[in-house]
Amino acid sequence: MNQALDISTTAESSASIATRQFVTFSLATESYGIDVCRIYEFIAFKGFTRIPNAPEFISGVINLRGTIVPVIDLRLRLGVEARPVDGSTVIIIVDVHEKTIGLVVDAVDEVITLPSSMIQPSEALSRSFRSDFIAGISQIDEKMIIIVDIERVLSASDLDDTEVAP
Repeated sequence: MNQALDISTTAESSASIATRQFVTFSLATESYGIDVCRIYEFIAFKGFTRIPNAPEFISGVINLRGTIVPVIDLRLRLGVEARPVDGSTVIIIVDVHEKTIGLVVDAVDEVITLPSSMIQPSEALSRSFRSDFIAGISQIDEKMIIIVDIERVLSASDLDDTEVAP
């Protein structure tokens, strides 16, 4: 009987300290995070080819080792004021809805590991603004990190707009 109690207590303790890893990045003065499992790689910003009549948040496409990859400006998609690219601008290559997409961000900061208990759900946010793309918020020291639900930021219908004809 004691042994079963110990196993159950150990399982509860393990569950309560479950952790997740996020890549953090900057847009303007805010810090955001994306689940590290969604990211393929980071590439230095070297420009892109614009696509006529594409939605404003679709910057264009890049050629990534022979594959044409649509590039999304996360600033525009998330309603952050646009700014020119500079030496710290990075494209994060991610998998969203079974498609490879590039996300333009101001800078990639670091990989962090957060206990699940440190991530506050997005339901805690005000309903007075659009927050459906937020999976949660965490605070590390004095810095707030907005955890982005990349599936909601880029819906399947948004990605249909990124299709490039062969």
